[in-house]
Amino acid sequence: MLRASCFQQPVSNVVIGRPSYSWDIFGRRILIGLTFFETSEFERLDAEPPIDEHGHILRWETDDESFPPNQARWLKLYKKHRAACIKFGAKDSDAT
Repeated sequence: MLRASCFQQPVSNVVIGRPSYSWDIFGRRILIGLTFFETSEFERLDAEPPIDEHGHILRWETDDESFPPNQARWLKLYKKHRAACIKFGAKDSDAT
């Protein structure tokens, strides 16, 4: 049986597509592989406009070490979610 989040609840209905959500033991919607708080943080970071403090469009750097802190955290959470989706067989596309 599939498991998600730090609560180790069974994932009975993996949503195929993007993003792939499940529910924790409290009935809160979570991204597969992330906790409720990580899901909230990921969604907040994902909703931020891709601009810096001067209004310039941020570009994706070529390596993880060059990212600004918010982009680096978003990428870390995304990779954790994507790895869980792959492990659990949920098909997640390139962008969440």
